[in-house]
Amino acid sequence: MRLRVRPMRPKDVNHCVALLASHPEEQRRYGKLLEQLPSAWLKLLRAGSLNTAIVEDMDNRIPQIVALGVSVFVSDDFLRRLKTAPLAWIGPELVHRVTSGDPGVLSAKQIREANSKEGLSVAVWVGIVSALHPDQRIDVELMRTFVQEHSGYHLKELICQPLDLGQIRAVPNFGLFWLSEEGHYVDCRSQLLDELSQDPFIAGADRETAKRSFGTWFSMVFAHAPPRIYFRPAEQRLLLVALRGLTDKELADELAISLSAVKKAWRSVYDRAAKALPHNSPDSTTEEIEAKRGKEKKQHLLAYLRGHMEELRPVLPPRGEERTVGKANRLPLTGGDTGM
Repeated sequence: MRLRVRPMRPKDVNHCVALLASHPEEQRRYGKLLEQLPSAWLKLLRAGSLNTAIVEDMDNRIPQIVALGVSVFVSDDFLRRLKTAPLAWIGPELVHRVTSGDPGVLSAKQIREANSKEGLSVAVWVGIVSALHPDQRIDVELMRTFVQEHSGYHLKELICQPLDLGQIRAVPNFGLFWLSEEGHYVDCRSQLLDELSQDPFIAGADRETAKRSFGTWFSMVFAHAPPRIYFRPAEQRLLLVALRGLTDKELADELAISLSAVKKAWRSVYDRAAKALPHNSPDSTTEEIEAKRGKEKKQHLLAYLRGHMEELRPVLPPRGEERTVGKANRLPLTGGDTGM
């Protein structure tokens, strides 16, 4: 099976909802609210507030979605509500909030501000693998993508609700803890559920508990360092797509801009990186060297960014940094560039 991971796009929403609805536990949790899920996801996708990842099986003539991951950054008030008895199912509660216009999910502007200050809280909306394609590689790919797409953010807490006994039994290995009735995270190994509860329950972690599960999947997303380069938003969008291995022509198509605009954006990216990290950027003193080493420079920079995702997360620029982007450097935001 050849797997490909990409963001959810508006045209994928109905297929993704169908995958979620194929799970009987999700049907039970959502009930009639499942009908409102497509409009909620579309609204958040267009607002840049939905973090998504789709895993596709590329062996089919038409790629088939075999796994789906969705999360959102939520306000402190909404997080407290989700953690306060009586507990609610996260997905249906999010649908209700989004479709009714109540605050809860952070906007793109609020995400940037919180990520620059006290930090962000994540609610995992769904993490589901198609029952028709049981393959451990799909689970691993979904978890790997979750870590990659949330790494670099200044996270302070994460909550989720496992869907089945397999996910419940894996909770301790993921680095999560059960939320107790008193509102504290307790060791999953001593209170591992042996059956799927009919009532809402929460697994999660914060910065302190993550230290107790160092090296696990979820503990890795709490590692954080402030950015050093401070790319502009348009440059971050270019680089996030470039990390998927696209060529410049494919980048132009994906971002709906000209090839010359992509090349101009790369020059701006290299210049900004070289000024912030002079020892990490290959030297180029002439146009001939620039052309010869262009591929090397790109690979060098992308390799650095894979280990320093904080450089590609929304953050307020340092004091005195120009806040506006020139017209030629304004790249459109594509659905899914916000991460999973």
